[in-house]
Amino acid sequence: MKVGSGLITLLNVSTYHGVWAAYFIICGVGTGCAINLPYTAESAVLKEEDMVTGNGKAILPPVIWNLTFSSALLQFAFQLGGAVSLCISQTIFLGRLTVDIKSSLPNSPVEGLNGNGANKLAYQNAIRDVFLFLLVTSGLALVASFGFEHKNVKKVEEAQKIGSAQRAEVE
Repeated sequence: MKVGSGLITLLNVSTYHGVWAAYFIICGVGTGCAINLPYTAESAVLKEEDMVTGNGKAILPPVIWNLTFSSALLQFAFQLGGAVSLCISQTIFLGRLTVDIKSSLPNSPVEGLNGNGANKLAYQNAIRDVFLFLLVTSGLALVASFGFEHKNVKKVEEAQKIGSAQRAEVE
């Protein structure tokens, strides 16, 4: 995802469309590979009996663990992050577009020019700033991930199988 976003910042108005497509495919594949990782991490870290309330325990402090949470909390955080980043991206895009159009065409009304596609370079700079924002936020997410507990998913799966077999023998 970070590699794809980084490549997209290299695009300009004269870039061949095949290159655009390749960069967006790389970004899409990276996003697709990473989108389920929070759910995988949750299932690796939590015990089987805590899975229903797991998202609350994975995100919230122990004082609040008594409350009932479901996977909806993690999904809510995921959707909220997308909505907030969309708002921030739109603000960055429109802010940079307005500044670039005003600097290149100082005596023209910006509102009329935006609707008519007046300046390709201004659009290029605005889109690049949005992808730089996304690149920085994904880098911050990577740094934040180092604060989480790391477990080998294969070892956790083996331990869960052994635990399930032992419980079946007792029952």
